Amino acid sequence: MHQSDIDRLLRERLHNAEVAPPAFVWPNVERELRRRRRRILFFWLTGASVLLGAAVLYWSLIPQGPVAPLAQTGQPTEGQTPVLRPAADMPWATAENQATENPSHATAPDRDEAAAASPSSGLARPAKSNAYSRAAATRPIPPAVAPLLPAAVPATVTPAVPVADGAEESTPPVATAPPLARLPFNPAALSEQYSLPAIAPPPPSKKRRARRNCYDFEKKPNVWMIDAYAGPSLARKTLRADADNQPYLNRRFDTERSDWAFNGGIRASWLFNKNFLLRSGLHYDQFTEVFEYVNPDDIRYLVEYRTEIVNGQPITIADTLDVDFGESYVKTFNRFGLLDIPLVAGVEWRQGNGGVALNAGVSVNVLFWKQGKIMAPGADIPASFTPADESLDVFRTRVGLSATGSAQFFYHLRPTLRVFAEPYYRHILKPVNQASHPVEQRYGIGGIRFGVTKILD
Repeated sequence: MHQSDIDRLLRERLHNAEVAPPAFVWPNVERELRRRRRRILFFWLTGASVLLGAAVLYWSLIPQGPVAPLAQTGQPTEGQTPVLRPAADMPWATAENQATENPSHATAPDRDEAAAASPSSGLARPAKSNAYSRAAATRPIPPAVAPLLPAAVPATVTPAVPVADGAEESTPPVATAPPLARLPFNPAALSEQYSLPAIAPPPPSKKRRARRNCYDFEKKPNVWMIDAYAGPSLARKTLRADADNQPYLNRRFDTERSDWAFNGGIRASWLFNKNFLLRSGLHYDQFTEVFEYVNPDDIRYLVEYRTEIVNGQPITIADTLDVDFGESYVKTFNRFGLLDIPLVAGVEWRQGNGGVALNAGVSVNVLFWKQGKIMAPGADIPASFTPADESLDVFRTRVGLSATGSAQFFYHLRPTLRVFAEPYYRHILKPVNQASHPVEQRYGIGGIRFGVTKILD
């Protein structure tokens, strides 16, 4: 026989031999597809939250406004007025003017000789003669500078008396002018008389831009703030049991898995001494778990009950009409909700329009609601733990205290309004199940809060 004949015979023999998959196959396939999509969405949300927090932190830490340049030697800095000092060789720079401008450079002969003989100065400078000093002191004042002098200062001084050869030098009385006060600086007059280059006025000083969006905590160090927030979260569950209950614990692991969760709340914060915080309000956490149960050896009976009169007495008779052998599949979403009052203390640091705040404390549970199904202890069947059903008593009425901590990254949009991203984690200190339940069940919940803060000015 050829290969084509074998294929034809197989097709003919296997015609109408298709077997439909069980009823639970396609729901499982759909569940896995949704599970992958939810995981991808959760990772995207977490990544976007981390990037947003990093961007806000980076924006809050970069320097705001221009930085003033360093002052260089010999160059006027911003906000300073340049001072023009006359050179020593200019005709109006007399010894009296130099003595008035800088008293440490007076032209008295004794001071010049002492400066030349002083070894501590470190400079070998020859002493000026008396004739040179007298000539500098009696030099006539230029007419261009005379109008700039005060009215009390004479325009001329007594000239020096010449000394004959061989005669002993003597110092005649000299009419000296009173010490000159600092001359008013007039660049225009000096430039016109001596052709000096024009001196441009100094540029206006650039003041650092005021931070208009940040609240003035220096002026009001004690304020009230109101926060409103919401965001995604994730619940981490741990199950423990002794050696005798390990089979039931493994059955719980096989039928339960974590799913999506979220958080939200509103709180009031008292900021005092500019940096310290006390917070309280209402915080809500809700998380979901998926319960799936598959029984491959499920047997279902179709029974009919009827009542007959036998010997004058009514008798109920049960007739089995059909028996169905196969598999059973149960899927339930278990939901848990926690409403708490947080009591938190913190401290915050600000840089520019942004900052970070660290918080830690406890939260008191005031409401713990739950609904769903789990495996019943001692029986391989699902049982409801919803309090309204009164089927299985598993969880406590309230969970008690939780330890919590968070780090808030905020940015001011306006002086009294800012946005924030706040990763947090809380751990429930005691098990959430009843003491009679064979498995100990604990929870830790983490997530991120996105919200706004209103400062009550």
